[in-house]
Amino acid sequence: MEYLNAYDKDGNHIGKIEREAAHAESPGVYHKAVWVWFINSKKEVLVQKRSKDKKSSPLKWDFPSAGHVEFGEDLLATCVRETEEELGITIPKEKFEYLFRWQKGAWEFGETFLVKADIPIKDMQINPEEVEQVKWLAFDAFKKLFYSSDFCGHPIEYKDKVIAYLRGKR
Repeated sequence: MEYLNAYDKDGNHIGKIEREAAHAESPGVYHKAVWVWFINSKKEVLVQKRSKDKKSSPLKWDFPSAGHVEFGEDLLATCVRETEEELGITIPKEKFEYLFRWQKGAWEFGETFLVKADIPIKDMQINPEEVEQVKWLAFDAFKKLFYSSDFCGHPIEYKDKVIAYLRGKR
């Protein structure tokens, strides 16, 4: 059985919850996920195409690394773990820059991070159970894809906030 950290409405850790229960209609406690963006020195943004086998949004483009915070794990450990699992690369904790918290639905907090790094695609060992493809996109091409129906259905307000952070206009 898999457990996630449980949080109150203010994001304070209060215990644990079964993963399946965390996604019930009204679990009564919050859980967290990390959402990691990558940008390189050419201002290109890394995106991943979700695996065809994913339960939600198969074959849609999305942030390159994301996952739930497991019980006993902190946000940065989750960032490192998920980046290793999905992209096959190890990024030190200090490279993950915290950007902001986004409330997804009624019971999930998306803790959004940014990594600034020049990592060639050839150095990534993507996990085919999680990811179909990754690619670096020039900023304008990324923005066009991000706001299209080919990208996962994040709210416009979230997308606008990400764009502002990636442009350096917080």
